[in-house]
Amino acid sequence: MAKNTNYLFPDTEKVGGIIFHYNKRVNGSFVQAAKRDLNVVVEKLKRYRGVNLKQASEVSQVHIYIYPEIKSFRKAMGYELQKMETKQMHHMASKGIETRYILYGEDGSVHMVLPQGRGVNVYTAFSSELISMVIAEYIALDSKGQYELKSTVKRYIKSEREKEERDKAKKLQEEEDEKQRELEEQEEKERQEEEEEQKRLEALEEEELEKALQEINQVDEEEKEQIDETEQELEQLTETPAWLVYGWRAYVCNRLQSASNRRKFSYLLDKYKMSKPTSLKDEKKASEYDLDVAAATVEYIISVYGYRAYVKFCESPDNIKAVFYKGTTWSNAKAKEKFNSEVKAYITQKYKTSSISEMVEIKDEEVVNRVNAKTLEEKEEISKVLDTVDN
Repeated sequence: MAKNTNYLFPDTEKVGGIIFHYNKRVNGSFVQAAKRDLNVVVEKLKRYRGVNLKQASEVSQVHIYIYPEIKSFRKAMGYELQKMETKQMHHMASKGIETRYILYGEDGSVHMVLPQGRGVNVYTAFSSELISMVIAEYIALDSKGQYELKSTVKRYIKSEREKEERDKAKKLQEEEDEKQRELEEQEEKERQEEEEEQKRLEALEEEELEKALQEINQVDEEEKEQIDETEQELEQLTETPAWLVYGWRAYVCNRLQSASNRRKFSYLLDKYKMSKPTSLKDEKKASEYDLDVAAATVEYIISVYGYRAYVKFCESPDNIKAVFYKGTTWSNAKAKEKFNSEVKAYITQKYKTSSISEMVEIKDEEVVNRVNAKTLEEKEEISKVLDTVDN
């Protein structure tokens, strides 16, 4: 391949006895397509038509000039273009656009220009026309033969284009299938890794859960022992205030763990003033409100000071300072005030409406009915608690 100094055709390329003069930047892809089509047509003509093309060395070379744009083509081929358009007007030539823009020069060379659209159909039409004109230079054919040759060339090129498209589509599909397989394999790998990780986490969770349950069971056993010991010590006491006894029973029965009891207690805390724990009535049958306050007070003592402190308080209910604040210089009255204040803050924070999101507001006239509307089980439980006062 050699360079041409002509500014319209800076590039040349030779294929046998055929020389393309063109601008590679503008028409390089078309020349490559035309070369492929030429090889296909020559091979098929040899195989199916028994046509023997003469060797390029036995005939003069065919020069093909591919112009970069229509203006230079019209300027160079104005006369030949005018003759072709006249033939088309008199129905002496095909009216296809490719027949107006692929013309013979006076010296037998071929001149052409491509339209702006460069789709597959344009390449097929112009390449077919060009190659049929080139091959006609190597085969002696009459007008009918030339027409048949052109039709054959077009059929061969169309068939080859379709094959290329099928091959391209097949390759794209294979690539897509391969990508899909890789994606599925990757997803399967990730799924297996997730399953393995999930199993590992589940195994760890089961192990941790088992360990936690063992710790909880151990704590429960320890607490049961403490409760039993406290029960035994309380049974030996004879002058324990009744509210500490029924408060203890309610605490052990988990009265305030019940959602319905918590809601009622929360309502009563909002509606009525709370009694001071040390001022709770010691009657045998305390109100339900006082019962809840007593239970919450026992809960506070045990959770903050422990079971031993509760037993000591039962032993010396009038000496609060010695039980809870022995390290201070407070008087017993000051210690009692401090104790009542701490218990009130604890109960307010834990059981008042603002801390119970599921609280349902109760109308004033329903208070008595809602408070007294206990199930048989609740009545029996409270009865057992209050009966301890008799002893």
